[in-house]
Amino acid sequence: MSKPAPFLLPVAILSALTGVVTGLYRIGWVGFPANAAGEHGAIMVGCFMGTLISLERAVALQNRYALFVPAIGVGSLIAFLAGFKEAAYILLIITSIGLTGITFYLQSRLSSTGFVIAFTGAICWLLGNVMLVLWNMYPVAVSWWMGFILLTIVSSRLKSSISPEAAKFKFTTLYLVIGLVTAGLLMPFHGTGRYVMGAGLACTALWLLKYDAARESMKGEEVNRYSGLLILTGFMWLFITGIFMLWGDLYGPLYDTVLHSFFIGFLFSVVMAHGPLILPNILALPIKPFHKLLYIWSVLLQGSLIVRIIANFLAEFELRKWSGVLNGIAILVFFVNMAILLAIEVRKAKNQKNNPVKNSAEPVHS
Repeated sequence: MSKPAPFLLPVAILSALTGVVTGLYRIGWVGFPANAAGEHGAIMVGCFMGTLISLERAVALQNRYALFVPAIGVGSLIAFLAGFKEAAYILLIITSIGLTGITFYLQSRLSSTGFVIAFTGAICWLLGNVMLVLWNMYPVAVSWWMGFILLTIVSSRLKSSISPEAAKFKFTTLYLVIGLVTAGLLMPFHGTGRYVMGAGLACTALWLLKYDAARESMKGEEVNRYSGLLILTGFMWLFITGIFMLWGDLYGPLYDTVLHSFFIGFLFSVVMAHGPLILPNILALPIKPFHKLLYIWSVLLQGSLIVRIIANFLAEFELRKWSGVLNGIAILVFFVNMAILLAIEVRKAKNQKNNPVKNSAEPVHS
């Protein structure tokens, strides 16, 4: 079933490359003649994350036909690059419908609280895509995309590592803080909605910082410690995003700060944390590739984002351009590093298979 996954995964990662380059175009590094230059947000959230999440869910479903869903997401990237913006939007809507269906089916089989939240997140992505088509305006879609990313990550943490303490709490407070986020989504984002949603994001971050098992992972070794540290860092960026949303009117530098605190600080911290675990799982490889070099790219990501935010508030647009470059380098080099680590681990596994260790002891000669 998973044989097509190795072909879809690199193209999904290519979407991240395209999203980074179009982001550099938007931040002021002109000279990149791309038809998709104005579609930075849709490419990063839809073509990259939407396709990657759809691919992960399709693999979990263990049905080869489900792989058509991420394949359509790949098609949306091709449409963007070819200049067919409207067709790309429609393909993203179809992909989000497919993801919603896969998630609903998984929920019906597993009856998991995490999948209920994931299903709600998939609906948020679908609604955001539909609104983008109807109004052709990113501001009406972006809050729904934030809901999609938030609920997807929360659901993945509930499924994989929720602590017993939180389980005893019966998720009551989690439902309340997610309810705040959802209520904010239903209100005008640039009006009352941003205050309600901002409070919901900050409260969700506090809930995760208190109950998520990433704190326990920090006590582990190597990949577990790395993953736990980055996940907690992502939660802190989620809290910061909520505070910035409560700060004032979301336009100009503050709007850029909110979006990138969320999508770079929160989202990509979690992506980097899960990379050594999720990518091998999609490829059906029983390995956890890790090297301490991965810390460098995460530090570069965090540091360049902080500089970007400072540049926003100081109106230092040249500094903002260079910090954006470092944001992109950190993301791209991380994926290159992961690809190299995957290749090394796969080669090691093949060598061990071809040259099995002999368990029989050599005879002792006196």
